[in-house]
Amino acid sequence: MGITLGAISNIDRLNDNYFLVTNPWGSWTAVEKDELSKIIKKEISSDFLKKLLYGCCKFYENLVNPPSLIIIAITRECNLACKYCHADSGSGKERLEEKDIPKIIKLLLQLPQNSKIIEIQGGEPLINFRFLKQLVQSIWKVRHAINLSGIRVVSNLTLLEMRHIRFFQKYGIMVSTSLDGPDYIHNSQRPFLNGKESFEILKRKIKLAQGYGVFAGTIATLTKDTIKAGPIPLIETAISLNLKNIFYRPLRLTGRARKKDLSGLNGREIFNFVKNSVEFIKENNLDIRDNYFLHHLSNVWNVKRNYMCNSATCGAGINQIAISYDDTIIPCDAMRSLSSVPRLELDEIDYPSWVLSFSFFRQYPREIHPLCDMCPYSGFCNLCMTSNFSEFGSFFQYTPFSELCKFKKSLFRMIFEYLLEEEWRETFIKWMGGKPWNPYFLIKPPF
Repeated sequence: MGITLGAISNIDRLNDNYFLVTNPWGSWTAVEKDELSKIIKKEISSDFLKKLLYGCCKFYENLVNPPSLIIIAITRECNLACKYCHADSGSGKERLEEKDIPKIIKLLLQLPQNSKIIEIQGGEPLINFRFLKQLVQSIWKVRHAINLSGIRVVSNLTLLEMRHIRFFQKYGIMVSTSLDGPDYIHNSQRPFLNGKESFEILKRKIKLAQGYGVFAGTIATLTKDTIKAGPIPLIETAISLNLKNIFYRPLRLTGRARKKDLSGLNGREIFNFVKNSVEFIKENNLDIRDNYFLHHLSNVWNVKRNYMCNSATCGAGINQIAISYDDTIIPCDAMRSLSSVPRLELDEIDYPSWVLSFSFFRQYPREIHPLCDMCPYSGFCNLCMTSNFSEFGSFFQYTPFSELCKFKKSLFRMIFEYLLEEEWRETFIKWMGGKPWNPYFLIKPPF
């Protein structure tokens, strides 16, 4: 635990020579003892205060940014039986129908004119491909009016055929999928409904999508099995498929994972997985990136949060919305199975009502959570309402007991410790494409 100097900064000792000095809005520097004493005595320049204020403005920008990600889950039906599915998809027949398309377009046309991505999900969206085509064609007609920047489809890919690929090419659609690791992990976690294995089919379909230029990437869900295996099998599987990055997320105990009473992960397990991943990539000079780690590193590199799931205030219902297959709108696609989340009827909703209905998420800023205000890493951390519910059955995070909080503290401390080492600094600069932007530093960059 660091010490706090109120609104000015929080401090943590990184090693015998350097202290980390941060503020709650993501500005930071590493200083030696004599410089630290000036900060403690508040012998600081007006430039310091300007950067402090600038960081504050950028840090909370996502509170007023309109939605940039619109998720549309077009069916609950799925041909896989993933053991952790947050939507609890499977044989359920709920799906959006042609009559719902005008309602969706009406809502899209009401949104502010910022750039938007439309993400089409399921269940398995290719099961409802006829509707998918109709929806995309309708969205395409208003693409300029809604300032559309792209459409992507999230699919398990097992049903992918050339007719899908030709359609995706026509509209510039990219597809992404789940890849939980090598065959023995992926098949265990993501079997077909009939129990058959899915890994070999997925490999073929990834290569097919890659060959026609419509493949975006993969995501893995970290479970006890993934943690036990460690990151190397996941990295090696990704490399074997010519992937340039891996991305993963810790298991959330929602949907089917909660029903099956799966075991959650502790903070030390998640931290060790991430640490071992980035160290393995660096030590072997691999041409692949750990994007889960880089999203966290980006919070140190920049005050602005480019990834809404790493925002200080949860992006659910603010920077994104999800239209579900049951004709309702929810704040985040990961909340589909949470009965306590407000649901708005697609028939009745307009944008102002939506903002007011989901405004309660703005009532859960980091500052009201226990000990966050004193944490030297709070300016780089995030709150995820779904993860809070997964751990505590509440949108409120009981910080001292949060495994995700323990993980984040360890991870950000590791990042700053590595930044004091020249070899790691050069690696981070290569991975991030340049040095941290200087205006975000409190006093001066430590290198």
